[in-house]
Amino acid sequence: MPDAPGAASFPGQIDRCRWMEQHADRLLDKPLRKICLPGSHDSGAYFLEHRSVPGNTYPDWLCRLLNSWWLQCLAYPINSIALKWSITQRRDIAGQLRQGVRYFDLRVAQVDGDFHLVHTYLGPRLEPSLAQVEEFLSLHPHEVVLLDFNHLYCMHNLADHVALQQLVWRHLGKRLAGPAEFGLDATYRALQGKVMAFYAPCTRCPEATERARAASFHTGGLCSPWPRAANLDQLRAHLLRHTGQNSDEKDTFFVLQAVITPVGNTIASGLLWAPHHLEALSAPVTCFLQDLLRVRSVPCIVMVDFMCDGLADALIRSNFSPQQQQHQQHKQVAAAKPNTGFDTMLDNAVTTRLLNRDTRMSVDHLVLQLDVPVVKHVVQRLSDEYSSKDSAKGSASKALRRVLQRVVS
Repeated sequence: MPDAPGAASFPGQIDRCRWMEQHADRLLDKPLRKICLPGSHDSGAYFLEHRSVPGNTYPDWLCRLLNSWWLQCLAYPINSIALKWSITQRRDIAGQLRQGVRYFDLRVAQVDGDFHLVHTYLGPRLEPSLAQVEEFLSLHPHEVVLLDFNHLYCMHNLADHVALQQLVWRHLGKRLAGPAEFGLDATYRALQGKVMAFYAPCTRCPEATERARAASFHTGGLCSPWPRAANLDQLRAHLLRHTGQNSDEKDTFFVLQAVITPVGNTIASGLLWAPHHLEALSAPVTCFLQDLLRVRSVPCIVMVDFMCDGLADALIRSNFSPQQQQHQQHKQVAAAKPNTGFDTMLDNAVTTRLLNRDTRMSVDHLVLQLDVPVVKHVVQRLSDEYSSKDSAKGSASKALRRVLQRVVS
């Protein structure tokens, strides 16, 4: 006899369209902010035109000049290169929803009286994307969607903001979970079929923030630190720092930005050597995240470029993995008894694997075996733990100590 909806066994095949409903029995009374939610970075940048979007502070005449046809023709070669580094997703909003994404990072600009999704360049119109969210929730009424309007361009006055808010309300008004009724600790049970819309406070137009709050937008309660990472090493340190022992104790919706921001040197070298575009630069991030999810609990929104099915499955499964529950218990023991936690980690998880030359264990995976709050304690003791008894273990200990020092520096 088949299982009832919401009682599917685990592990098993994940229905990404309705993964929250599929595992409702495990999620119902859990605060939404403590559930690992797949998220997409620059969600609307799956298609971009050869038309740049000026900054929010540019006057109208300069916007018209920068987008004049003759200037666009002159800049076409440069724009063709830059577009490869601005596209961040493969699928439209509907495709991302079907893939399991539940958090959307939306950058919006008002252009020619209409609202568009943007990422440096002009992207698709916003209204069809809102209609896709509306249609998806009509078909899957037990899912929850988060929309984060966090970069708003070419919006110069209150009327512009009101027009955007009314557009969202027109499509999703009956589904908006406003701050008056749904606080930051609202559970999945209370939010089924709802949309939580976050609206970035506008310092140039404070009235817009007040109007947004009155229109059921959340104007706070979301923390999304930019890692400022130009390569995987820098991003790795950011991810390890924010998935440590206290990562599930944050009192806001936390967005773990697992994204690399290309710099000028990366783009220039991409003309001759790999990576040649942002998707290639981001590929190692997916591998690292999948390793991370095997050993760490990540109870927050995880935002990535080029979400793929494998990573979406890993993020969803991390909410229910027995390994994660065991890891949480181990963290509590390590926090209560640092010395015991260190001995257990060193003897059972790290040293054995480090000394076993037959197992191809990456440095990344070794570091992931350790809890960040205990790393400094490990570094202090590791250098002379075996030095007097076993030269092989002593060398391994020193090598591991150098790796850990890079993490905590």
